[in-house]
Amino acid sequence: MIARFFVFLDTGRMLLAISMLCTMLQPRNVDAAEAIAIDASSVPTIKSLHLGFKNQYKVGYWTPLQIEFLAGQGEFRGSIRLRTVDDNDLPVEQTVSPLDIGGSNKGSIQTVIKPGRPRSAITVELLDAQQQVVASRTFSGDEIPLAKPTSQEMILEVGESIGFSSLLVLSKVPEADRPVVIQIASPSALPTAESAYAGIDRIVVSTSDEQALLSWSEAQATALYRWVQLGGKLVLCVGKNGKTVLADTAPLARFAPGGFLRVVQRPPNAWESLAGALAEPMVGAGGAKPPPINSTVLSNVIGRIEATDGNLPMVIRSARGFGEVLFIAADLDQPPFADWPARGRLLMRILAADSSLEAGSNQSSSLGMRLGYTDLAGQLRSALDQFEHVSVIPFWLVVMLGLGYVLLLFPIEYWLTSRARKYVEIAWITVPLILIGSCALFYWIGQQHKGNELRASAIDLVDVDLVSGTCRGNSWMNLFSPNTDRYTIHSKPNVETPDGNQSVSWFGLPGVGLGGMNSTLAAPAQFSDAYQMSTSGNQLQHVPLATWSSKSFCASWSYDLENLNTGPEFTLTEWSSDRAPAGTLVNRTGHKLTNAVLMYNGWAYMLGEIEPDQTIQVEQFRSIMNLESYLTQRKVTVNKEEGTPYDAAGTDPSRVLQMIQFYRAAGDREYTGLANRYLSTLDMSDQLAQHRAVLVASGPAATKLTAQGSEEQTLHVGQHAAIYRFVLQVLRVPPSGFVSQPLELRIAPQQQAVSGSLLESSP
Repeated sequence: MIARFFVFLDTGRMLLAISMLCTMLQPRNVDAAEAIAIDASSVPTIKSLHLGFKNQYKVGYWTPLQIEFLAGQGEFRGSIRLRTVDDNDLPVEQTVSPLDIGGSNKGSIQTVIKPGRPRSAITVELLDAQQQVVASRTFSGDEIPLAKPTSQEMILEVGESIGFSSLLVLSKVPEADRPVVIQIASPSALPTAESAYAGIDRIVVSTSDEQALLSWSEAQATALYRWVQLGGKLVLCVGKNGKTVLADTAPLARFAPGGFLRVVQRPPNAWESLAGALAEPMVGAGGAKPPPINSTVLSNVIGRIEATDGNLPMVIRSARGFGEVLFIAADLDQPPFADWPARGRLLMRILAADSSLEAGSNQSSSLGMRLGYTDLAGQLRSALDQFEHVSVIPFWLVVMLGLGYVLLLFPIEYWLTSRARKYVEIAWITVPLILIGSCALFYWIGQQHKGNELRASAIDLVDVDLVSGTCRGNSWMNLFSPNTDRYTIHSKPNVETPDGNQSVSWFGLPGVGLGGMNSTLAAPAQFSDAYQMSTSGNQLQHVPLATWSSKSFCASWSYDLENLNTGPEFTLTEWSSDRAPAGTLVNRTGHKLTNAVLMYNGWAYMLGEIEPDQTIQVEQFRSIMNLESYLTQRKVTVNKEEGTPYDAAGTDPSRVLQMIQFYRAAGDREYTGLANRYLSTLDMSDQLAQHRAVLVASGPAATKLTAQGSEEQTLHVGQHAAIYRFVLQVLRVPPSGFVSQPLELRIAPQQQAVSGSLLESSP
């Protein structure tokens, strides 16, 4: 029997070997995906990568990214997957599609990416139609430019420079903190997505080059205009080419605060006077008399005229949605301005109120060492990191537990062992009992302070410009995980917005402190698998969180109110002679608005609560306060007005967000001790200077939050506040054909909105 068994075993081995040999000799069928992977000649080669504007960018912002390819022999259709790291050094990837490259020429694709760390590596993967990786390349080290600090402002000059570099030399800002000036000669290099400008604080466009004007595409101008509407600041210089720049079909005509009338030639005296340089006049070539200045004259000017040459407006500042356009009626990049030593002082006068030129405070440095942040965005993150039934274990308790553990291990355990001399082996029982009991006690204490529930805290900010119909929303959320898991996070606004106008991503900490995005200390890699993020959409997929840890996220969306009437319609009530706003407001938001405050002309008018569909008369406010006193919470005590110092360590997210909303009106860094760089586009202080009023009120949550892990868990959302702001135009003189209608407050994009203004009663 044993012999038969070995014969059977040898026969089986022989059959197995024959089967394997036949398999190796048999022709192999290769599917399409494998064929593409094998035929390298048909796959494009990833050649180079360009990040930011001329390799200048900041971490924590959506940044333009251009990838160049060398096309293969045939056509390639697929997509691109990008991988980088977020603010916590966690790998994050996004897919960009479609990609269509054909022939043997070069190809490129422009997209946006959100880098989380300075000089973080970027991996580019080419995916075929079956989502298989057919080519990959990682750019790292010197191939990636070093990011600028999040707090450093960036100015983008399109066309010839108007002299911002000389302006910054005259400013009081230390050299290390001065804005970075980036010059792009041709507008053809500009991106076509407004999110690509997120890290830019100001854009300057000169129009003296006629060839460059032809390079403006409709998509680029639309992206730039949308960026301005959502809070960007644009400086537009229009001189000799005014007729071309402001033609009805011209891409840049939409930025003008009026219609084109004519181009005139004027002597430079008014510009010399504006710069305060009458003793340093302009000169022409060879010291001759300077040529006249070509200036564009506008008709039906809308905005604040800040400088004139007789009856010719020289500098006009106008609002565009939540941003602004500074129109300069001359080519500051051309002679005699270009050769004028006082051009920097001229720009200093024109941009006298610009935050880029203000010196910082050393107070923020000391606060950063104590609090871990120097920006209000960092305080907002910290405020949202407070969860119900989740508390920090006190330091004294940690010390007591450590001392108790040491006492149990050495003096007490040694005493017990020495007392039981006949049973020394008892140590094999007591030591494990001490270890197990201590671990159980520590875990129980942790459970008492941290809990075992998935929790979140959030705050929303919804802005509606009833003049243009532009709406934008921002939401910030901190998520606390009771265990190690991966989550799919949704943040969707309660109003239906157009597809592609939503974005959910991580929310980083500005600065170089511990955990800051510009910190040189790399965080330990806890997770190797990347989570998925999209440039548009309302969710993040497979976001990893460790046990009893939290992470910050942000969401944004934008839309336009439809059926927006263009005529100023409001109810006029002249009740006083102190230029107070008067009119009728109707709450059509469908929600109850509480703590409503109307801010205008340096004053805060308390309107209290506004019920849904309730009509109120603006002049029937409860009380009035000076705007700065309201924002700084000044109180009168014993016939003396005292301001409430700002608590830079406070954990009230509504208070922090209030400072972000009206940072400069409250006294900026002098009052808060903190900067407001990361979320500076949310500051509406400049809107109040454009004869506009801002109605601020609290309301119900504007977003719906969900987080789903590997197990079914209920997300407990604690504090979820929402702030609503409505921008209203205030007319000082009623227009002809004035129609008396209530001004309706609306937030839904499909609702019919009434565009209008309040009227400032004049003396």
